[in-house]
Amino acid sequence: MSDATDPPTVERLDEETVDPIAAGEVITRPARVVGELLDNALDAGADSIRIEIDGDGTERIRVSDDGHGMARADAARAVERHATSKLRDAAELPATTSLGFRGEALPSIADAGRLELVTSDGSEPGTRLVVGDEGDIRITDAGRARGTTVIVRDLFGDRPARRESLGGEGAEFARISELVARYALTRPDVSFSLSHDGREVFETPGSGAYEDALAAVYDRHVAARSTTFAHETTLSDGEQLHVEGVLAYPSTTRADRSHLRTAVNDRPVVDGGLRRAVERGYGTLLPDGRHPIAVVSVSLPPETVDANVHPAKAEVALSARDAVEAAVETGVNDALTTADLRRSGEVAMGLEESLAPRENDSALADAKVLGQFRETYLLCAEGDDLLVIDQHAAHERVNFERLRAAVSGASIERAEFS
Repeated sequence: MSDATDPPTVERLDEETVDPIAAGEVITRPARVVGELLDNALDAGADSIRIEIDGDGTERIRVSDDGHGMARADAARAVERHATSKLRDAAELPATTSLGFRGEALPSIADAGRLELVTSDGSEPGTRLVVGDEGDIRITDAGRARGTTVIVRDLFGDRPARRESLGGEGAEFARISELVARYALTRPDVSFSLSHDGREVFETPGSGAYEDALAAVYDRHVAARSTTFAHETTLSDGEQLHVEGVLAYPSTTRADRSHLRTAVNDRPVVDGGLRRAVERGYGTLLPDGRHPIAVVSVSLPPETVDANVHPAKAEVALSARDAVEAAVETGVNDALTTADLRRSGEVAMGLEESLAPRENDSALADAKVLGQFRETYLLCAEGDDLLVIDQHAAHERVNFERLRAAVSGASIERAEFS
C-alpha cells in the first residue's frame, strides 16, 4: 500500500526516547533479521516483498520491497544507532502504528553480519550502502527502481558460539518460513514471496483476500474449505473494535496451534489469549487434541495497545483484553454458524426437484462417480441427472439381492419359536 506522500526523514532520537525502546535491538537468529526487515518494508508502504534465504539464513538473507525507499542522506543515517523515521520523541510512542519502531534494525543487523543496502526514493541515482567489518560505511551510486533491498551475509560469522547455538538448516528455515507465512496471512493486501536456495516456497498474490493468501501458503483444498468473516463491536470508551479473518472448517485441523495466526493492528503476534478465544469460538466443533487453521486480525485504537512488552515484538499488551477476546470468540462463533447454515442452504436451494428413488434396475449402468459427501453418500452423474446414493442402504440392498438369488427356487420353511 504505497503512499504517494513524501516519506518521513530519518533522524537521531534523543536519550529520553531511546531508553524505552532500546530493548529490541538484539539479533538472536536469522528469523529475527527477517522479521525486522519485513517490518521495515511494511512501514515503507510496500505492496510487494520478496524474501530469499540461502541455507539456514546465516549464509545469505535478501529482502526486497517496492516501498517508498530512502534518499541518500536518510540511508546513511539509517545505519546509525538510535536513528529512525518512525517517531520523533517519546510522546509519540503510545499512538504509533509503526511495526518496527522498537529497535534500530539496520545497525543491529550490521553488527551481527555483513550488510548491504540498495535503495531509491524514485530520484536518480539510487544509493548502495555497504557496512564494512570495522563499521566503516561505503556509499556509491546504484540503479534501482523505487524501494529498498537489504542483503545480509555471513550472519554471526564472528560469533561462533551464537552460530553453534542455532538449530540445523531445516529448523532455522522452518522458523523463517513460519514467520513469513504469519505476515503473508495477516497482510493479504501485500504480495509476499519466499524462496529457499533458489526454490520458491510460496508466493501470495496481494489481492487483499484472505482466502487467496490461504491458498498460496497452504493449497486450494484448504482455502475451499474455509470461510471469511468480519465482526465489529464498541468498547466501553466508545472506540470501535474490528475483528476479521479467515477460518478453515473444523474438518481441516492440525495437531498444534502454530497454524492459528493472530494479528493486532496489522502486527503479527503470538498471543495465547487471542488463540484461546478463537478456539472457544470453534467450541465443540474441534475434535479433541486438534487445533484450527485460522487467521484472525484485530484492529483497535493504537493507544489501547502496548507493543513494547516483548524483545521480538511478538506479543502485545491490551488494555481492553477481556473485551477483545470476547469479540474474537463471538466473531468466530457467528462466522462458523453462518457458514454451516449457508452451506446447508446452498445444497437445499440448488435442487428444484425433490430427491426420489430410481426404480430402473439399470439406472447406475452409465453413472459416473463424482465424489463422496460426509462419508455417507456417493454423488454420481447420469446424463443431466445428479444421483445421490446412500452407501449404507445400497450395501444392504446388495446383500438382500445376493441372499434372494441364493435361495431362488428353494423351499423356505417358516420356523416358529416358542
